[in-house]
Amino acid sequence: MDRNTKNRTVDEHKKDTAAEQRREKIGRCVLLLIIGVLAVCLLAGQKPDSTNVMIQTSPILKLDGAWTRQGKGCTVRLPKDLPEGSVLELGYMRGQFAVKLRGKTIFRSAGDDAATALRWIPLPKGSAGGRLTVQESDQDSDVLSTLNAASVIGSQAALQRRLFFSNLYALIFFLCFSCASAFILYAAFRQKRRRGERQPTSQVQLALFLLCAGVWALTDSQILQLVTADVNRGAMVSVLAFFLMPVFFLQFLETLLPKLGRLRNLRMLFLLNAAVGLVLHTTGLVSVYPYMITNHVLLIVMMMIVIRIFSKDKAAGHHGIRIGCIVYFVCEIAALVAYYLHPNSRGYAWLICLGVFLLSIGCLNAWFNQYLEDLNRLTESELYRKLAYRDELTGLGNRAAYERDWDQVKPEAGATLIMFDINGLKATNDTWGHAFGDQLIRTAAEAIEQVFGEIGTVYRIGGDEFLVLLVGTAAADVSQRLEAFAARKHTMDHGIPVEIAWGMAATDEVPAAALFRLADQRMYQKKREMHTEAGNA
Repeated sequence: MDRNTKNRTVDEHKKDTAAEQRREKIGRCVLLLIIGVLAVCLLAGQKPDSTNVMIQTSPILKLDGAWTRQGKGCTVRLPKDLPEGSVLELGYMRGQFAVKLRGKTIFRSAGDDAATALRWIPLPKGSAGGRLTVQESDQDSDVLSTLNAASVIGSQAALQRRLFFSNLYALIFFLCFSCASAFILYAAFRQKRRRGERQPTSQVQLALFLLCAGVWALTDSQILQLVTADVNRGAMVSVLAFFLMPVFFLQFLETLLPKLGRLRNLRMLFLLNAAVGLVLHTTGLVSVYPYMITNHVLLIVMMMIVIRIFSKDKAAGHHGIRIGCIVYFVCEIAALVAYYLHPNSRGYAWLICLGVFLLSIGCLNAWFNQYLEDLNRLTESELYRKLAYRDELTGLGNRAAYERDWDQVKPEAGATLIMFDINGLKATNDTWGHAFGDQLIRTAAEAIEQVFGEIGTVYRIGGDEFLVLLVGTAAADVSQRLEAFAARKHTMDHGIPVEIAWGMAATDEVPAAALFRLADQRMYQKKREMHTEAGNA
């Protein structure tokens, strides 16, 4: 048997493996490109607004430092050349409050509790030069600082454009991480289907963590106000996603670092804390926003525990995740500090997004390397499994494949076996060599496959013996195929004839257990007849 023919199946599988790895690498490059675009947008998506209330040519006038406390409210004097149709934008105002112009109420809040909501209040005609007053029902010492930090005046279109571009990072973050999550889930379930094993939980948990991060970034931003006025619902989705992010992250770590009860217990604490917070908020006992401090405390505890665990874990495959966790924790702590020191700033959201982004790089890289290793092992095991049931010389199924398929044949289906044997193979090997004999075997295999491959399965079960298994095939169709096979002149290169004897048996003649023996007996009887005819000739 020549070496090229022997390695043909191996080479084909190596090509398939290389093609699949190329596809996976292309997917990895696309994923990294998406993350790169996200990084650029995170760094350059929001530009500082240097406009001032005194610059009348600006389409948007900031009221930084213009508000003063007067009695029970905070007031500001509007510019005398304020354009008609201007809109007042107030941010981070929770609870009930009223906006008055020259003592007349022009807006009264509904008392919603959305932390990041913006209020767009159209100013009536003749507002230029008037005194604007914001008065809250519950006096809050932070109202003045909130107004001075998050209030502007401009046209409706200008404010919407400003809102869109200042929150564009959240939309891009959501789209990129949703795509990354979908890609990981696709790869995970594809791997499960190929392996036939249980669901690869680590990949699923990583995908859910990234999806929650994207949903939180989108709903915590104000960009959804361009399409819906129901800010409370979006705010609750944001809170829920923020509660679930550490849950999926800890579950992802549990799959990497098994037998760690501390992570499991901490994850249950996060779930319990989320359930209590949502119940208290739904019943109206406590707002979920002040309650978020409990989740922040648990985050700090989680960081300390995970860093301690990773300090003892020296696995090479976890190096990227280890670095990503440390950077993520640093960004998370900085975000918490920014949130409590500057609650009217969006800096905390940027820091959390940056931390999740850097963590995702380490996690995705580690996951993708592990995925490629699993893919290589799976491909090799599939190759060995296929080789175990394939004849290397002809590419047909071997005797083990026949026995496997025969065991799956149902008795009521009806089966037919046709045995084939090449005449003169030993003489050919002795006279012309084994290379010539291999060519003779391949020619016979091609001849049998051409006639019977469409209606049955062809096997090479011995040196010069072939077998065709037909299930549920009509006897007339089998006889017709045999006649066509007998009528054909099978020849090798240079026109050398190939003689093949056969014998057929069906389950309507004998029991299934005797089918192979009867087909073999008839094949040898046919072989003797062909020898006799050749001798007489």
